[in-house]
Amino acid sequence: MSLPRWLELRLVRWAGVVFLVVAGILALVISLLTNSEAMKLAAARVSTHQGAIEVLGAPIETGLPQGRISVANGTGTADLTFEVRGPRGEGRVRVQATKTEEQWVIRQLLLSTSARGPVLDLLK
Repeated sequence: MSLPRWLELRLVRWAGVVFLVVAGILALVISLLTNSEAMKLAAARVSTHQGAIEVLGAPIETGLPQGRISVANGTGTADLTFEVRGPRGEGRVRVQATKTEEQWVIRQLLLSTSARGPVLDLLK
């Protein structure tokens, strides 16, 4: 049993609308995470850390972050992970940061590489 043509067109139209709304929300969330101060601070620290440069090479590129950021009343927390890649290898960074008095402070910044070496603490 097939659906009437008008119903098929209506369903396709609604599916397109739903897809666009979901894609827009996803793009907004990714943009908010990528452009967050916590992410920018972590990416800058990774790209200039001598240990990370020795393992990955320079320049170091960052991928899209995953995780969560919570901000309220001038304070907040961030718990993010993102891929990093350089000429010599790639890895994954985990960052935990807190915001107090309008300033983000990184509490943990760890690099684990695909070479299965030890986890590198980028705050040292």
